[in-house]
Parts: sequence; C-alpha cells; structure tokens
Amino acid sequence: MNKIEIEFIERYKQLDKICQDMFATYQGVSEYILRMENYYTEGKPLLRDWADCYYTIKHLRWLRNQIVHEVKESECSEEDIQDVIDFYQEIFHQQDPLTRLARWKQTKKHNQPHYKKTVYPKRKQNDSFLLHFIIIFILIILIGILIKISVTL
Repeated sequence: MNKIEIEFIERYKQLDKICQDMFATYQGVSEYILRMENYYTEGKPLLRDWADCYYTIKHLRWLRNQIVHEVKESECSEEDIQDVIDFYQEIFHQQDPLTRLARWKQTKKHNQPHYKKTVYPKRKQNDSFLLHFIIIFILIILIGILIKISVTL
C-alpha cells in the first residue's frame, strides 16, 4: 500500500467506527448505505445532495474494498481521503443525510394539525339509577291515576 492508501484506510476506519456507534452494529458504513437505500425514495426528493452522497459513500466503500482485497495499486486519491473526512464530519455534526431526513420527518410530524378527538363523558352508575327511579316513579303515579279513575267510575 502506498501512503495515500494508508491514509485513506485510517480515515475510513474512523468513519466506519462512527457509523458502527451510530447504528450499534458491526457493519458501519455498509449499514449506512443500506439505510440510505431503504429511505432512497423518501430522501432523494427532500434532500438535494441525497443521491450524490449515496454514490460517494458507495464509491468510498468500493475503494476501501479494492485497497484491502486487491494486490494491485488502487485509484485512491487525496480527494477520496477528503471525501471520507467530510462525511465523517457531517455525521459528527449531525448534518449527514440520514440525520437530516430524520429531523425533517420529526419536524413534519410535529407541525401537522392535531385534531381533537371528541370524547363523550361516560355515564355514571348514579345517572342510570336516577333514570330508573324517575321511570318507576312516573309509572307508580300513572298506575295511581288509573286506579283512581277506575274507582270513581
């Protein structure tokens, strides 16, 4: 490995570690890519740089795999190292695409109008007892009136 590749691998390991911590997984950058793929249709229309970031991260992982698994020298450049550093900083400062998408979704959720559900009070048992008492009282009065009428006839 040449000096640029060594520097790239060191920076990539830092990026992979912060992604592992972010998602509590051993798959770091690969997990980040997977989640970007899962939210691609949501993220791309909302965040201008979603697709560019996605392809950059995939390129960085591909480049890492080339350096680690290939015998020949890779196409790694200073620009690639800077891309790893920049993406690490985005994650560290919570400006990466997944965090911004989550923040946008949270803001949208809180800004939606809340419709107040109409809650009708439950009848108390005392209310039904009182209703039954009134009905029975009215029936007794009506029976008394009918008896009085029949006696007078």
